[in-house]
Amino acid sequence: SIQNDPVIGSGMGGMTTAAMLSQLGRRLLGLEPHHVPGGMTHTFRRHGWTWDVGVHAVGEVSAQSAAGCTVAPTMSGCRSS
Repeated sequence: SIQNDPVIGSGMGGMTTAAMLSQLGRRLLGLEPHHVPGGMTHTFRRHGWTWDVGVHAVGEVSAQSAAGCTVAPTMSGCRSS
């Protein structure tokens, strides 16, 4: 039987985890309880206004930072040093 590994949530953490697992050849099942994917990275409209509900800034994501070294393998075209 084919088994899918569950990834709970479609925010930045869930999508980063899914990208890393897929590069390892894993089959994934994405589970998102909200009706819109994206976790805290989406926007919504109410009364003519658009609201950003997520993170406003992510800094220090470079090849020399811990965050950059963590996410670099998930981005196509990036080379790890």
